[in-house]
Amino acid sequence: MRHPSRFRHLVAAAAVVVTLAVAATRARADVPPPDLCTAPGQSCMNAGPQFNGAGTCVATTCTKQVPAPDGGMMPMTYDCNLCKAPDAGTGGGGGSSGCAVVAERGGAGSLAATAWLIAAVVLAISRRRNAGE
Repeated sequence: MRHPSRFRHLVAAAAVVVTLAVAATRARADVPPPDLCTAPGQSCMNAGPQFNGAGTCVATTCTKQVPAPDGGMMPMTYDCNLCKAPDAGTGGGGGSSGCAVVAERGGAGSLAATAWLIAAVVLAISRRRNAGE
């Protein structure tokens, strides 16, 4: 009769696979607008279309994309301070600046590859143990 502790490695590997399947997601990064500045009224050096010109920090409203409850994306507005060139008016990234990098739905390729890799390691360990008996 086989010893019950023999399957403990399989149970541990299954627990790892389940953990990866449930918890694995792509990283989310909230990228600020390139013309972001700290305080309205202060001078700044990231104004203009190339974000390398002199300007003044102005309080405005920015927009970024965030995950929606239905799994898609939706816009979200928030108060922000942007560096504006003296003659820039409302240009330079006002309402549409900002970016949210979020996982796409259905991107499970790396998860499947990880599961196959773990399964291959478990199989190799199992065969090695059987060859030693």
